[in-house]
Amino acid sequence: MDETRAFAVMVIVMMMMTSFVVFVDSLGVVAPRALSPAREAEALVAVKLMLHDPANVLNDWKIAAGGGGPCGWALVFCNGDGHVSGLNLRNRSLSGTLSPEIGKLRQMRYLFLQHNAVSGPIPDTISMLKMLQRLDLSYNHFTGHIPGRLGQARGILFV
Repeated sequence: MDETRAFAVMVIVMMMMTSFVVFVDSLGVVAPRALSPAREAEALVAVKLMLHDPANVLNDWKIAAGGGGPCGWALVFCNGDGHVSGLNLRNRSLSGTLSPEIGKLRQMRYLFLQHNAVSGPIPDTISMLKMLQRLDLSYNHFTGHIPGRLGQARGILFV
């Protein structure tokens, strides 16, 4: 009888631990899994390819031969772990569309794209940026809806 009781207690404890992990994950307390810096560089190059950049401000957004990350690139800001934490693309005469690849920059805390001529829909993948705190897409030519899941960015302070 003692073995049955011990097994039941162990099952209950495991269920409680699983519930706790699911609960903590739902709060967004744990940072989302980031891509490697090299993969983040690839995502940024995909973003660049969808934009027209007449002033060549994104000229150094190129994959290095060694596969390094984008932390030295113009207008890209990184955290202490070498992941992209922000893009400051405001007032850079950019046009074109915003690539869905933007959603791969999971550690991004801010995206400033205001005062450009970017058009088309806001990619639904932008809602994957759960660390996002500041987003400014004003004074562009976006069409369509604001992704409904954008509110899942739990720390967002400004849109």
